[in-house]
Amino acid sequence: MRPSQPFILFVPAGGIANASARTRVYAYLPFLKEYHYRWHVASYTYHKYDSPERKRNWLKKIWLELLPLRNLIAFIRADILFFQKRSFVPWMLRWGKRLKKRIIYDFDDAIYLKAPDSSTLSKPHVVETDEKFKSQLDMMLTYADLVLVSGDKLYRQASERAKSVRILPSVISEIAEIPSIPNATPVIGWVGAPENQHYLRKIEDVLVRLTDEYPNLEVWLITSQPMERPPRYRHKFIPWSLSREAEMIPRFTLGIAPLHDDAWCRAKMNFKAVIYMSYGVPAVVSPVGFPINEFEDGHSVLLARTKEDWYRYMKSLLADSSQRDLIATGGIDVVRRRFWAPARVAEFAAALRG
Repeated sequence: MRPSQPFILFVPAGGIANASARTRVYAYLPFLKEYHYRWHVASYTYHKYDSPERKRNWLKKIWLELLPLRNLIAFIRADILFFQKRSFVPWMLRWGKRLKKRIIYDFDDAIYLKAPDSSTLSKPHVVETDEKFKSQLDMMLTYADLVLVSGDKLYRQASERAKSVRILPSVISEIAEIPSIPNATPVIGWVGAPENQHYLRKIEDVLVRLTDEYPNLEVWLITSQPMERPPRYRHKFIPWSLSREAEMIPRFTLGIAPLHDDAWCRAKMNFKAVIYMSYGVPAVVSPVGFPINEFEDGHSVLLARTKEDWYRYMKSLLADSSQRDLIATGGIDVVRRRFWAPARVAEFAAALRG
């Protein structure tokens, strides 16, 4: 007898360039067929038409113009409705319930709080509830048959209203086999969204000190747009794209991920560390957010608690290739076991089916 094939309508937070959508939806899709699922990704087309670098003929343009109709047909056909972050609208929830569809909701940030002001330089984020969105979020949590979150802080928040909550960390779909081969000249690298660049101000003095000590050292910032006020250390701005990220990160001597120790960051998944580790690059990161407790300090990552830690750890990695390889190898192992899509897809598939 042929296994049943549930049909899923995914309504992600964005296209494949969106980090939450990429690491919590798109990363799993190539592996879901073996679990007998069919799906449609609403509003944002999956891989084939999503790349802005791909030329589109008139047939593809018509296919894209039909997206709203295709989304509606998929909504009617779906057995499971999967929403991310702010991607839902009330009528979809109400009709989903009336039509007895399974509703799954996924979020990986403290979206019930107002996001930090990107102009903040070094001050911790002042916690303020996003009252405008909070009522919609409460409704979503109440309607959902299952809520997926990335860490324990979000689990506790969702559990106040949701009937069922599960922690499932964000994942990557590809992983390096061995430590990367860095650039000929030393590079400290950072990759992230423009609004997160202000976290780099936390260690600006340390980066100035290191670039003064190492005349050939560069700091590469891979992001969509540069800082409004340029940093004081020697740096190179590299416009972000998925292909450019894959090309440039393996050339880092080390990757960095500073965060503030505040309510917003403590609820985040420190996924930047996972990205560096997946490319075989040693990482120095703040001990904030999930899943810091699953990283092995000194083996798979270096956790910097003070500015002196940041200086000491980065300097030791710049000077010692054997330590870099040790940390990078440990990082690859952690990602393979905990944050690699094939290692988590069975859990994801089981959560979808319920």
